[in-house]
Amino acid sequence: MWWAAQQAGFGLLQVRESRRLARGAQPLDLDARLRHVTSVVRVPGDLAGVLTDVVRGLEGVEGHYVYPSNDLHFTVLNLDAARAPVADRLRAAGGAVARTPGFGVVLAGLGVSRSSVYARAYDTTGALWRLRGRLATATGCRPPLPLRLLGFVNLVRFARPDVGDLAGGLEPLQRVPLGVLEVTAVQIVCTDKVLSLAETVVLKTVPLT
Repeated sequence: MWWAAQQAGFGLLQVRESRRLARGAQPLDLDARLRHVTSVVRVPGDLAGVLTDVVRGLEGVEGHYVYPSNDLHFTVLNLDAARAPVADRLRAAGGAVARTPGFGVVLAGLGVSRSSVYARAYDTTGALWRLRGRLATATGCRPPLPLRLLGFVNLVRFARPDVGDLAGGLEPLQRVPLGVLEVTAVQIVCTDKVLSLAETVVLKTVPLT
């Protein structure tokens, strides 16, 4: 059930984003000094290396922002929407995460949005859905329903509007198996748009039970 629902969700998202992309990509502005408080799961070294090797071989990727393997992650829940002080958000989020058992996420296939190329992360047991629900209840940050269901590991952020050569080569990779990510901890961070090493402060690391 979970797999089928997420396949349908990624398919609908791909149709919508492809239409937007036809009007031009949304380039990344690395000069914007926006800061975000968010909760993330890091991709471990071996699996991160597989993902970066895949995208570095894509035609047309030169000149775009390719995530360093050490920065690869998927977002559990963005915590910016809450009005509470950061310390209160940390306390609430940490308590919600700490009650969660570890789980696995399947990475399979590349997708494209108006701003990025990403690996699709499948929550095959509903564990990520439930974790997001606990965090949303604890912090008051509630993601839209479709995004609560899906996981994304951004691999490339576009640096210019014309990305037809890059996006056109992704179709054969929409179903390629990439690996399984074992989720054993969640980090709560203050960071920039791409979770860069230089601009990221780890506020709390919460091991899963």
